Amino acid sequence: MKRLLLIPILLLATVSFSQIVDQFNFSGALNANGWSSHSGTAGQFQADNVGSLTYPGLPASVGFKANYVSGNGEDVNKALSITTDSAYYSLIINVPNTTGLAANTSTTGDNFFGFGQTSGAALTVFGGQLRIRSGSAAGTFQLAIVNVGAASLTPVFSSNYPTGTPIFVVVKLKRATSPVQASLWINPALGLATAPAPTLTSTLGTSTFTAFGSVYLRQAATTGNTQIDEIRAGSTWTSVTPAAAVSCNTTSTINVSVCQTYTVPSGDETYTASGVYHDTIPNAANCDSIITINLTIKNNTTAT
Repeated sequence: MKRLLLIPILLLATVSFSQIVDQFNFSGALNANGWSSHSGTAGQFQADNVGSLTYPGLPASVGFKANYVSGNGEDVNKALSITTDSAYYSLIINVPNTTGLAANTSTTGDNFFGFGQTSGAALTVFGGQLRIRSGSAAGTFQLAIVNVGAASLTPVFSSNYPTGTPIFVVVKLKRATSPVQASLWINPALGLATAPAPTLTSTLGTSTFTAFGSVYLRQAATTGNTQIDEIRAGSTWTSVTPAAAVSCNTTSTINVSVCQTYTVPSGDETYTASGVYHDTIPNAANCDSIITINLTIKNNTTAT
């Protein structure tokens, strides 16, 4: 029966267009593992070897995570191959503490992640900019989205999110409009065929954004000790919001009492002795229905 599970798995493979940018399945400098340093002191941006970030409902995380360090200044990028007019990225973010974050009184926050218009050693145009600052309550932080443009732009910030609790973030950038449009989702439902209403949107910047050349990670004076993991990019909502596989197998238990012999529902086995047996048949979803059979065999009796 297990071979029947190959059909839905193959179907999923044919309709999924996710481009995993990095799961940080390494430790050490990012610029020695597929990323390019385009600003600051090369080699400062590191992935650790002490576990991944996880978020409920996403597929299991792989590898480790990348760490921003308050006071460091290296910026890195990794090339993309997305040619559509709109693109999405997603990632898990954890902010362990508010040390080094922009104050809540900052109207701009600080840009720490997004799409780059180019890739490699030169990157100066940033789209779908994630901004971060301290929250309005102790032990919290806030995020904002800026479509494209200068660091002086003043976006609307989210509500507070607690430090030490990973969140899942999705951003869409629609570059073929004027102005460029950016949308931000924080902790959206997973497994949806289309995007729900966004948490925040932005059309603040009036600059153009001509290509999805890379994703970038930016460390600055007020980006704090943020951690990120499981970066995905793609041209569709579903490509960056994968839900963990849910088994369609079912289980059940039946109690059977018969005379002499019993044949299991699949017809594969016949038993003549009492005991606990197992059988597998297809269920309504064409997956495995695993049956536990508590069998009692009664001997025939003859009256005299």
